[in-house]
Amino acid sequence: MSSLTDSENVHLVSICCITFNHEKYIGKTLEGFLMQKTNFPFEILIHDDASTDATANVIREYEAKYPHIIKPIYQTENQFSKGIRSMYGVFNFPRASGKYIAMCEGDDYWIDENKLQSQADFLEQNEDYGLIHSDLNEYNTVTQKLKIAIWRKGGQNKSQGDIYLQMLQGGLISIYMCTTLFRTKFVKNNPDYADMVKQNFMFGDVPLALHIGRQSKIAYQDKPTAVRNMLNFSATNGRSFEYRMKFEEAKMKILNYFYTLDSRGLDKGIVEKNHTLDKLNVCFEYKKKDDFLGLYNRLARGQKKLKIRIKYLGIQNSLFRLFSRILLKVIALLGL
Repeated sequence: MSSLTDSENVHLVSICCITFNHEKYIGKTLEGFLMQKTNFPFEILIHDDASTDATANVIREYEAKYPHIIKPIYQTENQFSKGIRSMYGVFNFPRASGKYIAMCEGDDYWIDENKLQSQADFLEQNEDYGLIHSDLNEYNTVTQKLKIAIWRKGGQNKSQGDIYLQMLQGGLISIYMCTTLFRTKFVKNNPDYADMVKQNFMFGDVPLALHIGRQSKIAYQDKPTAVRNMLNFSATNGRSFEYRMKFEEAKMKILNYFYTLDSRGLDKGIVEKNHTLDKLNVCFEYKKKDDFLGLYNRLARGQKKLKIRIKYLGIQNSLFRLFSRILLKVIALLGL
């Protein structure tokens, strides 16, 4: 932990955290911030959205110990219920004084004490990169199982380089904001970002990644720096079929926004096809046969690749469904 009491120093990094009813987790989150070993000062900006549990009390205890670094906002009325979706963009980013911003929500935490230093060093030395992110661990709070280095072990594409078009196509982009550090200029006093915030998208990580990726390259560290707690309910976990489909529509709204802003010659049909494939995956997961078949029949013949054909057979035949899931896992392991 470096220069935590020196309020006169200019912060190189602003750590931004949003939280709501994270009483069980927020202490560990704050400890992950405070354990950072850096040769520069940093600040911690927290926004508590009128938690109804003891989250605010925990934050106040830490604020009393580190008043020069921990700078909270304690809402008395829940802002999310008022329709505000971009808590970072409305309440935290505008007051960030650092050259760089790190993000971590109040139910996740950092495990690498050199996270900030290593990422800041990289951005200081590489002006053409706007964001750096890393691998991460995932902890399922229901099953109490920990997955280590999910991108490395899962074989997912490490998102790095000039990946704006890849993101715009709607494919899986392996960036979790709790592992990132990025340049403050992309979100503070930035007209493009201000317009994006006004769209009030359902979630903020995808548009933020697109916004930064449109203007710079992305770097990747092949080591876990954070743990993402998988709670019973999150944007993509533990929700109903209707909510998951709503989530996919919200993602398409984001992609349409950026496609209109900067398509870079990408065929809109590719974006729409990938959107359909994502919804087909949700239908297969929730065993929604009629919804699946309706979407499947809209795909052109050449778009019905091996994986989706296997799911087509599995959704129609309950006996084949188990076999189809096994076959899909084999294909994933083979990297096909």
